[in-house]
Amino acid sequence: MDLSGHSAEEAATLEKFLRAIEAMADELAARSPEDLTFKVTVREDVPLVGILGALINQIGVDWERHVQEEIILRAHRSKDLALAYEALQAKNDEIQRDLDAARRVQLQLLPQAADIAECREIDFAGHYESKDKVGGDIYDVFRVGQRSWAFLIADVSGHGFPPALLTMFLKAAFRTRSHWGVDADEICRGVNSDLCAVVGDLGLYATAFFGTIDLEMNLLRYVNCGHPPVYFYRRNEGRVIRLDEKGMILGALEEVDLSQSIIGLSRGDILLATSDGIPESKNYLGEMYGQARLLDSFERSARDLGPEARVMDLICSLVAELGIFTLDSPADDDITAAAFRFLGGEGRDEPLAGIEP
Repeated sequence: MDLSGHSAEEAATLEKFLRAIEAMADELAARSPEDLTFKVTVREDVPLVGILGALINQIGVDWERHVQEEIILRAHRSKDLALAYEALQAKNDEIQRDLDAARRVQLQLLPQAADIAECREIDFAGHYESKDKVGGDIYDVFRVGQRSWAFLIADVSGHGFPPALLTMFLKAAFRTRSHWGVDADEICRGVNSDLCAVVGDLGLYATAFFGTIDLEMNLLRYVNCGHPPVYFYRRNEGRVIRLDEKGMILGALEEVDLSQSIIGLSRGDILLATSDGIPESKNYLGEMYGQARLLDSFERSARDLGPEARVMDLICSLVAELGIFTLDSPADDDITAAAFRFLGGEGRDEPLAGIEP
């Protein structure tokens, strides 16, 4: 800047003032993404005070305009954010309504009181508690012809909508393929083919325990498809047998190695099947409930179950003991248990000799 037209005192004062203006401009620029540029013209016929006054006024006008523009911009951004939040909240509410509806549908797929009331030859009960609103566990009991019942418990890998949808598919697949005289392993192989066709490359699979209760021969024909151990209480002997013959999981491979096992049934015998969510439940110390505690709880409850009691009392006792152990700590998986007590079929009171697991 040419200050030759001013005295040395005026020039020094002006330089000092301009340095202050530049410092203020740097501070303003640091607060805003825009560059702030000031142009000062000094004329000999304009007093120094006038130059400074005009410069100060111009800075004030420019900064006020900048502030107003920033306020308007932020207001628009706030409005956009508010609208975006409202849209997100509306979408979340819609998802929650869909999940609630899906949960109601899934619960309706479980055996209802009217279905269980038809079980004259077996006393059946089940408990289902999903980790999320929808889960990947299912149990079922249904008549196969006039002389047999089918029993199912299954656990689809993962959580959320895909496993929940597959539980519905499994229920339909097992019911469709179950017919009088068809072995349990043949039924499971058919369900495996159906499941593989649906799952494709999703990486989902299912474990299952499936059995048919022959009311003529008083026999249980069953297959364990990679499912946790199932426990069988022999009333006459007062002991528990572990039915843990393992076959392959369902839905992972087109060809599966599955074989049927057979065990005789007597009046008062009780079978218990659970998902892995029960033995793998943890307390606040990180300790697992485990198969040993589950077995001990089942054996005591089965032994104490009177002839007039219902097998639902046994299920409630198991769930209560699990709750005491975990102190209702958050579950890591779905909690599912299903059981039946054999009340006798249409044939002999005792099973054929020599039939054991």
